[in-house]
Amino acid sequence: MNDRSNARKEQRKKRYQRQMARQQKGSKRYQRTRLNVARIQRYRANCIKNMAHQVSHHLVADSTTMVVALEDLSLKNMTASAKGTVDQPGKQVRQKAGLNRSILQSGWGQLRQYLLYKTFQRGKLLVFVPPHNTSQECSRCGTIDKASRRHQSGFACTACGFTDNADRNAARVIARHAAYGLIRNKQPGQELSTVTLRPIPY
Repeated sequence: MNDRSNARKEQRKKRYQRQMARQQKGSKRYQRTRLNVARIQRYRANCIKNMAHQVSHHLVADSTTMVVALEDLSLKNMTASAKGTVDQPGKQVRQKAGLNRSILQSGWGQLRQYLLYKTFQRGKLLVFVPPHNTSQECSRCGTIDKASRRHQSGFACTACGFTDNADRNAARVIARHAAYGLIRNKQPGQELSTVTLRPIPY
């Protein structure tokens, strides 16, 4: 997606929403502004759908790829509200709302749906790996340590000193778990438990 274009459209949508708050509900101006907001939201949805189609096609169309591994993420749990209750209000509600919006706009759910049928159509295998500790595990030695995840994009293993981009390291961990699970005769689509998969031979 074009981030700059989407940022401009997001600003325009917020401006329209402020206009709607000042306009009388049911009036012609209110309806016109509401349609402008809906048009921008439809554009964003189409961009997300198109991106998911392109990424899934890129993953599946490669003739050298026979297995695609994904983290079995629960978007419902990940995007749950942090508001809490009146007696126990949540913390950092605005930050969590922004994170939820970013997750939903990433198109993870649509990418998963498209990969399900595209891998089936091409006779390839889609394997889901539980996400437990994948961001904290070293792809070289297998050590799991929260301290290895120095920051959002950096990974430095506290055991062997291996350093890499955090997302790239996690991708290698997921691929290793998926491959080892298949070697142990797990059924396609079956959850691969990181508990039963250990120890992984490195």
